[in-house]
Amino acid sequence: TVCLHPVGSTEARLDLYREMHRLLYPGGQALVALPLRGSFQEVADLLREYALKQDEGELGRVVEESIAARHTIETLSEELESVGLDDVDVEIRQTALAFDSGRAFIEDPVSRLLVLPEVKSYLPGHDLEKPLEYIRDAIDKYWSEGKFELTLNVGCASARRLE
Repeated sequence: TVCLHPVGSTEARLDLYREMHRLLYPGGQALVALPLRGSFQEVADLLREYALKQDEGELGRVVEESIAARHTIETLSEELESVGLDDVDVEIRQTALAFDSGRAFIEDPVSRLLVLPEVKSYLPGHDLEKPLEYIRDAIDKYWSEGKFELTLNVGCASARRLE
């Protein structure tokens, strides 16, 4: 079973992991890859900057909470073990994704399918149109002389169903 970046609440993720466990035959392997703490830090910084400039304290608070809630190697291992998976091994792979402009970042499939859905899941009920416009414009301004690099710490987990 392979799972790439499950976006959702902790309970929804645990339900997904339980289903993975159920579907695996004894000896079967589950593979999970998702962003760990420290990923997309640049987007969080720009969202905090937007919140500060627009006096949106609630948005800034939620961004801080979402950063703290992101998985670590330990929490990912604990979640997988809590649903009955064994031989859990998690390693981190660090990389950076480069974008030529703010528009390139917003329109890139990685952003549309990975980064932005996660941001939206952490900020339910917030209208993100203006913050995303701010991010696009800030990238163009701050990185006008070079590429915007987005940090990504991928947690790659392997686990087995032993029984």
